[in-house]
Amino acid sequence: MASSTNVANLALMFIGTETRLLSIDDEKDAARTLKSVWDIERQAVIRANSWNFATQRAALPALSAPPPKPFTHAFQLPALALRLIDVFDASGETPSSDYSLEGRTVLTRRAGPLYVRCLMDVPEIAAWDPLAAVHFAGKLALTCGKRIAGSAFDKDLAMARYREATGDARTTDALENPPIEQEESAWVEARWMGGVATTAGQPGWEFGR
Repeated sequence: MASSTNVANLALMFIGTETRLLSIDDEKDAARTLKSVWDIERQAVIRANSWNFATQRAALPALSAPPPKPFTHAFQLPALALRLIDVFDASGETPSSDYSLEGRTVLTRRAGPLYVRCLMDVPEIAAWDPLAAVHFAGKLALTCGKRIAGSAFDKDLAMARYREATGDARTTDALENPPIEQEESAWVEARWMGGVATTAGQPGWEFGR
C-alpha cells in the first residue's frame, strides 16, 4: 500500500537525486516543490487514464433550472468527478450518446435519474493501484526534475522511466476488465451490405447536424 511519501521519494529516485523525505510535509525544498504541483498532477494523471480504482457509477438527479434548447433536462456531475466516461440509457445498463457535456453539466432530452460512470478524484494515495502510483511518481519527476536537480537532471532517462511505468500501469489496468464488444458502425455495416450508411434514428444523431 503506497503513501504520499512513498510516491514523493520514488519521484526523487526517478529524478536521480540522493534526497529522501521522511514525510511529504518535510521542510526540504524538494518536498515543497513536489507539493506545489501535487494536486494538479494527481488529477491530470487520473483524468488522462481510465483507472479502475478511480471509476465510480452514480445516479444523478435532474437540476431544477431549465436547460438551454433543444435539451429538456440538465444534470450536474459529482463534485469529485474529473472525467465523464459513460452516460447510460434509462435501464442504467447500455451506454447512450443522446447527451451533451457542457462545463460540468450533462444536457439531455430525457428525465432522470441519469446513470453515469465517471473518473473520480482520489486524493488518498493508499487507495491507488500501485502501478498507477508509480506512473504518478514518474509524472512528478518530469515536472519537477529540473527544479530539484538542476543541470544534473537527465530528462531523457526520466522520460524513459515514465514511459515504462505508464505502459505497465495501463496494460495491467486494462487486463483487469473484460474485453468490450464493439458494435459495427452504420458506415461499416453499409459497406458490408452494399448500401448507404445512415445514422437517422440512432441516439444522439439529431445533435450532429
